[in-house]
Amino acid sequence: MNETTKPTPVMSETVTNSIRRRAVLAGAIGNMVEWYDFAVYGLFAVIIAANFFPNQDPTAGLLSTFAVFAASFFIRPLGAVFFGHFGDKHGRKNVLLATVALMGAATVAIGLTPSYASIGLAAPALLVLFRFVQAFSAGGEWSGSSVYTVEYAPRNRRYLYGSWVQVSASAGTLVGSLTAALCGLLSSEAALRDWVWRIPFILGGIIGVLGLILRAKLEDTPEFRKAQSEPKPHKTPLGSVFRNYRSEGLIAIGVTIGYSVSIYMFSTYLPTYIKTTTQVRLTDALLGNSLQLVVLMILIPFAAILADKVGSRKLLIAFAALMIVCVVPLFQLIAVGTLGSVILGQVLFAAIVSLIGGTAVTTTTRLFPIDVRYTGLGVSYNIAVAGFGGTAPFISTWLIGSTGSPLSPAYYVIFAALIVGLVAVFALKGRDAAAASN
Repeated sequence: MNETTKPTPVMSETVTNSIRRRAVLAGAIGNMVEWYDFAVYGLFAVIIAANFFPNQDPTAGLLSTFAVFAASFFIRPLGAVFFGHFGDKHGRKNVLLATVALMGAATVAIGLTPSYASIGLAAPALLVLFRFVQAFSAGGEWSGSSVYTVEYAPRNRRYLYGSWVQVSASAGTLVGSLTAALCGLLSSEAALRDWVWRIPFILGGIIGVLGLILRAKLEDTPEFRKAQSEPKPHKTPLGSVFRNYRSEGLIAIGVTIGYSVSIYMFSTYLPTYIKTTTQVRLTDALLGNSLQLVVLMILIPFAAILADKVGSRKLLIAFAALMIVCVVPLFQLIAVGTLGSVILGQVLFAAIVSLIGGTAVTTTTRLFPIDVRYTGLGVSYNIAVAGFGGTAPFISTWLIGSTGSPLSPAYYVIFAALIVGLVAVFALKGRDAAAASN
C-alpha cells in the first residue's frame, strides 16, 4: 500500500460526551429500523406465505416467502455502492437521512399491500418491489451507521461504541419480536392471519420518523470533516477498494459471514424453526426469542469492553470454537420441544453470539481508511449478508426439507463459524489492534 492510501489521522478537535452520545443514538436508530423491518418480515413468514402465496402447499409457500427475503439481499450490495459513494465523497449524515426514510416508507408500504385474494399476482409483485426498496436502502444503512458511530468514538472505547450498532440491531429485532408476540396474544388466530399482522409493519414508519428527527440535528463526523480538508487520493471509492483494499475486504466478509449467519439464524429464523419442528406455539417461540434478544443486548457491551482491553481476535476465536462445539447440542436441546428447553437453547445461543456481536463492527470498520470506509465496509458487509446471512432462513428451510433432519441447519452455522475462526487465527493476527488504533 503506498503513502496515498494510508488511513487518514484522527481529527484532534474536542468532541463532548454529549455530542458523542447523540451521535451514537442517531446512528443506532436507523439501524434499529432496518432490523425491525427484517425481523417482522421473518417472524411473520408463515402468515405472509398464506396471504401472498396461498396456492402453494405450506412448505412451498414458506420457501417462496423466504426466497423473497433472500433475493432482496442481493440488492443490498447495489445500495452499498450507491450510498457508499455519496457517503465517502459528500458526507455520512445526508446519506443516513435518505436510508432511514426509504426503509421506513417501504416497511409501511408492505403493511398496506393488499393480499393475493384481493389483487391476485400484483400482491406478490408489490411485496417483492417493497422488499427490494428496503434492501437497497439497508445496503447503505448498516455500514453508514457503523462508520458514523465508530468515527465518533474515543480511541480507547472504539469497540464499545461500535457495539451499540449491534445492540440497536438486537433492539430492533426485539421490538419487532415483542410487537409480533403482542399481536398474537391480543388477537385471535384468524384475525392475526387476516389483518393484525399488518400493524407491526405500519408501526415501523413511526421509528423511521424518529430516526429522521434525530439525524437531522447532527453534523458529520470529526474524522470525515478532517479528511475533507485534505487532498483526496481516491476519485472513485469503489475502484480504490477493489484495487488497494482487497485483503481488508475479504477479512470483513469473513467476519460478517459468521455474525450474519448467526444473527439471522437465531433471531429471525429460529421462531419459524421452532413452530415447524416442535409443538411449541408460535407466540411462545416469539416470547422466547424476545428473551434471547434481551440477553444478547446485555452481553454485547461487556464483550466490547473486553475487546477494548485485549483486542477482538481472541473473542472471535472463542466465538468460533464455542459455536462449532455447541451448536449441534443446542439444536438438540431445542428439538426436545418443551418451552423450557426452547428458551434455554435460545439464551445459550445468545451468549455465544454476543462475543462476535461486541467486536464485529469496529473490527471491520477500522480496516478501511476514511475516504473509502463507507464504501469498503458497505460492499464487504453486504456481499457477506447477501451470500450467506440473508439466505440462512431459506437455506435452513431447504436443508430440512431435503434431508428430513431438523439438525441440518446446525451444520450451516458450523460452516460460518469455521470461516470466522480461520480469519481470526490467520488474517487478523496483528491487524485487530492496528485497525482499532487507526
